[in-house]
Amino acid sequence: MRSKLFVPASRPELFAKALAGDADALSFDLEDAVAEARKDEARGLLRSFLLSPESRGHGKTLIVRVNAMDTPHFGADIAEMVRDGVHLINLPKPETVQQVREAAQRIAEAADANGVAQVPGLLLNIETPRALRCAAELASAHASVAGLQMGLGDLFEPFGVNRREPAAIAQALFTVRMAAAEAGVYAYDGAFADIRDSEGFSAEARLSRGLGFLGKTCIHPSQI
Repeated sequence: MRSKLFVPASRPELFAKALAGDADALSFDLEDAVAEARKDEARGLLRSFLLSPESRGHGKTLIVRVNAMDTPHFGADIAEMVRDGVHLINLPKPETVQQVREAAQRIAEAADANGVAQVPGLLLNIETPRALRCAAELASAHASVAGLQMGLGDLFEPFGVNRREPAAIAQALFTVRMAAAEAGVYAYDGAFADIRDSEGFSAEARLSRGLGFLGKTCIHPSQI
């Protein structure tokens, strides 16, 4: 899973194009990429796709980024998105061991209700100060946790930390990589928002690769 491309769940016209693209994995996004007024619509669109023959036989890793647990959308997201062919549920902003365990339980219940043979794993976003401090505990909270994913924008920007500050980036990445190593899971790098700055994207990808990260998130096909 060297590259993972975000695909807004509210834009079904992009689904087939993404499947035909070069990314190793696709992350269908129900969270930041979908406006509040379109959450229910996007969930329905993605559910229809996941139940269709089109979503089978492509060889890509399929991920769904659901809404955070403290939103009114989380329960419906899990109930509808745990489907055959979905490999990972990407959980935004987990901060406690109990939250991770609860999410894993809800996923297992949805898999049973939907007749899913292979229960999706959890990819946990590390994007708050508390999550960064407790990253190893979160990664070790449940056997279904497959990896930790770095979220530098959400981690830095609310607190006035420059998203492009090299020292801060390196420290955060190293912390997450060591937490993942302690837990025996992989570390995955997050998004780089400026799609016009290919040199900046490449430099950040080289840094995360040098620190042992499995791959990097892409928000545009040009970054793959």
